[in-house]
Amino acid sequence: ALARLLDSSVRLPVVNYRIGLDPIIGLIPGFGDAVMLLPALYIVFEGYRLGVPRGTVVRMGVNVGLETLFGAVPVLGDLFD
Repeated sequence: ALARLLDSSVRLPVVNYRIGLDPIIGLIPGFGDAVMLLPALYIVFEGYRLGVPRGTVVRMGVNVGLETLFGAVPVLGDLFD
């Protein structure tokens, strides 16, 4: 449910494309990326807690780190996201 909220909860009517709160909130420079780091880390932690293989959890963490790092750069971060 959290992943759906962050990734595909809003339908863009004209182009019939779905986006979530992550790219919308991420448009706020600096603050948006910092706020969206928390639910992303929660998802990684839940994967670890539920016994997802260590390599997969590490890849999830790297993806979250890259998204946060590149997301902090104005314009480039939005394109990366």
